[in-house]
Amino acid sequence: IEVVAEAGSLLVRGLRPPPIDGDTRAIRHLEIPYGRFERRVQLPAGLYELESREAVDGCLQIVLRKHGERP
Repeated sequence: IEVVAEAGSLLVRGLRPPPIDGDTRAIRHLEIPYGRFERRVQLPAGLYELESREAVDGCLQIVLRKHGERP
């Protein structure tokens, strides 16, 4: 997963692999799409720096710091 803080937005893109290889099994119904994805999230006014990103219990947790602020 790639995460980039751009001017005014946060860009998240990556690749979600299929849940199985497909050689020996067949999927009858799948509600979670797989393949390449890209999402752009608008941010409030200001410049932001990506402080951290990590997967927590299957969710991507992103921490941004407003440019110039101290922890």
